[in-house]
Amino acid sequence: MVSHPCSFSTQTILPLIDIFLLHPSVLFLLWSRRKMRADIRIGYASTVIGFMLADAVIFGLRVHLLSPFGGIYCGGPLCREGRVDLAIIRVLLSLTILCCLPFFVFLTLRMHQLVLRGGTSKWILSSRCE
Repeated sequence: MVSHPCSFSTQTILPLIDIFLLHPSVLFLLWSRRKMRADIRIGYASTVIGFMLADAVIFGLRVHLLSPFGGIYCGGPLCREGRVDLAIIRVLLSLTILCCLPFFVFLTLRMHQLVLRGGTSKWILSSRCE
């Protein structure tokens, strides 16, 4: 199965732009401006690092994005070796998607807690990282 040239160039170029340009600039802005609370900054930085890892895995696998063929066709450098099993490719793709969720949930709960100060919510996080 041959993928469309537009799809191939998008899956090759965009993860590299994200890894080497977009995400490092966000991390630079997070660490250069100290007006944000430390726990919120750590939550954002963890989320961005998770996105960087996800982009690296997606670049290495370059899995076909169309619905019925997702996870079946793999044209990245890791797949061309021929040593990676299809089940391992699916596990890597699933872990890539799931690695960003805990940091994003922490960030969402912390921001929600800051907005609703003094509330009686059961989802109150401890303030040890302040």
